[in-house]
Amino acid sequence: MDLLLAHGDDGSPILDHTTDPGTAAATANPAARRTERFLADITANADDLAHQGWAVVAPADADGARLEALVRELIAARAEDQGAEVLSIRVPPGMDSAAANAWKASVYPTLYGEDEARRPRYLLILGDLDRVSLDTQHVLAQDGITGRLACLDDDGYAAYAHKVLAWQRAPSQQDRARALFYTVHDGSSATTAGYSKLIVPCHDRCARAARDKPRTFPASAVESHGAPSPDPDELLRLAAARHPSVLLSMSHGMGPPRRRRWSPAEARELQGAMSFGSEGALEVRDLASAPFLPGGLWIYFACFGAGTPRTSAYHHWLQMLADQGMAELGPVNETLRGLDEGGGFVSGLGKAALANPSGPLAVLSHIDLAWSYSYEELRVGGDHDSRRVSGSNRSLNFFQLISKLMSGARAGAASLALKLRLGAVGAELNAHYDRCKRTGEVEGADPDERLALGNLWMLHQDLLGFTLLGDPAIRLPLASGDGEPGAAAPAERGAAGPGPGTAGAEDASRRAEIAVDPEALERLERAALAVAGGDSPGVVAAQLGIPRSELVEAAEAYREAGRAALSELLARREPEKGRGG
Repeated sequence: MDLLLAHGDDGSPILDHTTDPGTAAATANPAARRTERFLADITANADDLAHQGWAVVAPADADGARLEALVRELIAARAEDQGAEVLSIRVPPGMDSAAANAWKASVYPTLYGEDEARRPRYLLILGDLDRVSLDTQHVLAQDGITGRLACLDDDGYAAYAHKVLAWQRAPSQQDRARALFYTVHDGSSATTAGYSKLIVPCHDRCARAARDKPRTFPASAVESHGAPSPDPDELLRLAAARHPSVLLSMSHGMGPPRRRRWSPAEARELQGAMSFGSEGALEVRDLASAPFLPGGLWIYFACFGAGTPRTSAYHHWLQMLADQGMAELGPVNETLRGLDEGGGFVSGLGKAALANPSGPLAVLSHIDLAWSYSYEELRVGGDHDSRRVSGSNRSLNFFQLISKLMSGARAGAASLALKLRLGAVGAELNAHYDRCKRTGEVEGADPDERLALGNLWMLHQDLLGFTLLGDPAIRLPLASGDGEPGAAAPAERGAAGPGPGTAGAEDASRRAEIAVDPEALERLERAALAVAGGDSPGVVAAQLGIPRSELVEAAEAYREAGRAALSELLARREPEKGRGG
């Protein structure tokens, strides 16, 4: 497997060859993980804040109160969006996994009144990893949709809140986003494999979808870039356009220098910066104020891109390799030097991007090392008897994520594509581990079984490492009215709606101007009637082969039009009743 981490001084990859985790799988003994559904109300629209709820999570001390005050403008706006007061969730700083799980089981329910219908799903975590721990975030993410806002200074928090609301109140004039792909072609095995196994297939899927299904993938452009020789200025020019875009980039993240240790301040600023090899890196100073994906979202595939933890999920696995003195994996021990004993931190690059008024609304990247597991196909056995460990076509996970963002989904809802994959891998891991235990101790299992188990564990941790920086409720600010996909613009709706005596005639006139397929109209009408009659929208949508969201929208439109017609009918009958009396 490949590792996307480069030395901070000369830009050279720390591990520039493909490693075989089978050498460690023989002794790996991962603990089984309990899987949970990611939403208590799994039938609700994941984009609907009124049903899902939005809350802030902050340390349970004076620092937490200060952080909330810095984003009060955003909190007030989200309260208006969801039609309810925003819950403030205060958590003890620095909890480990056991403490966080105990807190979630015993304390958290009391904050929302022990009523699951009131438990918020969208959670904006405020502060760095040494305040609200990464373990706490992982526990909250078991059945929530989390994002984290951490900035270099207090001004950054207010700047981010202002940026999000400025785009929400005055969206772009563009009605379609750009889908951008960028690879740093530095000649390393990791970026070469990432380009061929993730960037190319994901770009091709997006291009086909934009061409063949423009309604579900509404893109103004689908472009792949990356100079033959690394060139940071090329990416800066590409990302400077004030056009909401989704960017998926592939590069190394900057790690500790080869010849010395970084100071804590240097690590917080530089670790995870986007490495361009010998040409340097994109750092805090590059993204602090210059336009970079204004109103967009950056999927940044690189080690430590979102941040650095206190302990790595891979730490014991890598340490075993180092302890066993395997010469072919010698440099891999270098990856352990980047961890932060002080509790962990969000990357300086991520903090700068969020606080930049002309920067992205969110960044999705790794807290921890970024391996190629999330897009590699895993197989065990020889050339003639190999078998797949888990599903292939991993680029599909990222295509689904990008597709949701392009169609107007909130960042948190779109990221559920990866969360669903994480749940599936967790279930597969548990089943495999149980099978090994039933046929004998894991340590004595067949080598292929141990290899498969180790690979599955690494894949699970790699997916778990993806972290959203920013408000999970943001969406690309396209010209779609008041922020809801497909909503009519205020100017189109007018200051006041039509009266009951005119709605039917105006709607009929508009319908007469639109040519539609009669069979499609009749099929949609039957579906809308079925939903109105109590049938499950999900079941009906599956039978028709259309998205559930489109069916719900159609049923609501049908209901509103019908009520308008009935109102007109009642208005006509009232005078007749008066004359008859």
